[in-house]
Order: sequence, then structure tokens, then C-alpha cells
Amino acid sequence: PGHARQALHIASSCQGGAYAGKWTVVVDEDIDAGDLDQVLWAMCTRFDPLTDIDMIQKAWASKRDPLFLPGNFNNRILIDACIPYDKKLKGAFPVTVDVSADLRKRLRSKFSQLFPKH
Repeated sequence: PGHARQALHIASSCQGGAYAGKWTVVVDEDIDAGDLDQVLWAMCTRFDPLTDIDMIQKAWASKRDPLFLPGNFNNRILIDACIPYDKKLKGAFPVTVDVSADLRKRLRSKFSQLFPKH
């Protein structure tokens, strides 16, 4: 417990994440962190704004940031978009529902005006 938060703070404070970053999001291993659609899906289904946000004040900023603070600082938001650990341990988090590739293809064909082309 707490590993996701530790990883979140480390990611926002090391190398590329440390300089001028404003948003850092941590996701579970079943989410491809390089796929923005998957990250946004995790944020929409696993993130509670009351408990899953941390903020860092006066972090290392860039003068190219129009909102940089005097002294070359900015503020950051850290988002934990992981399944809550207690729910994961108890198996109390709902499973992700998926459909077969065939059904997905038929639905995309039938309702093509609703689905963007990839």
C-alpha cells in the first residue's frame, strides 16, 4: 500500500518530470501509460478527486510557462488513477467489461457515425 503514491511523487520529481511539469498521473499495470485514451479512462473510472490528488507547491519551473511564479517556480497536480489498494486486495473493484473483437467490429460498422476512425 502506498507504492502508487510513492511512484507518483518520484515521477514528478526526477529528470523530465521535475522540470516545468504540471501534471503527473500514475496508473495500474493494466493501463498503457503511453496511451492517452487508456490514461483518461483510468482517470474517469479509478480516480476520486477528494482522495486521489496531491499537490506540490513551488516546484522547478520554466520561464516559458506563462504562469511561472517569482523565483522560477510553479505548482503541480499529482493524480493517482490506480484502483484503490483496499478494493484491489478484497477483489471488491468491478471487473472491466469487454466485448469480443467480432462484436466490436459489428458495432463499429453499424454505428460508424458514432465512433471515430483509428
